[in-house]
Amino acid sequence: EERNCRGNTKWYWVRDHLGRWVHVHGKLEKMMAETLTRLGIRWRKETEGFPYKLYGTFHTYFPDFYLLDHDLYIETKGWVSLEKYEKDCAKIQMMVEKGYNIEMLFLEDIKLLEELTV
Repeated sequence: EERNCRGNTKWYWVRDHLGRWVHVHGKLEKMMAETLTRLGIRWRKETEGFPYKLYGTFHTYFPDFYLLDHDLYIETKGWVSLEKYEKDCAKIQMMVEKGYNIEMLFLEDIKLLEELTV
């Protein structure tokens, strides 16, 4: 099932590693969630927010996924503008400075992972 949210982006239902239904935001997150599940990687959709400051304003960042057995946060990205990329880098840098393990995966990275499940 899918439905619109925030403009043209859609929410999708996918099954996690335990077979539970979970909402993910957009096709890229859907692809990542399905790939992680097929690879047998235990994950959860991240609901914990992390505060960060950018250009003098405070925001809250919610990473896309958390890999339970790897203590690793994953942020998925398709095409992004330079402005959006700078904002994403600021969020990732904040997480690293606070001692969290986090990786930003782009569409090409996710496609490579997906090939492992075929």
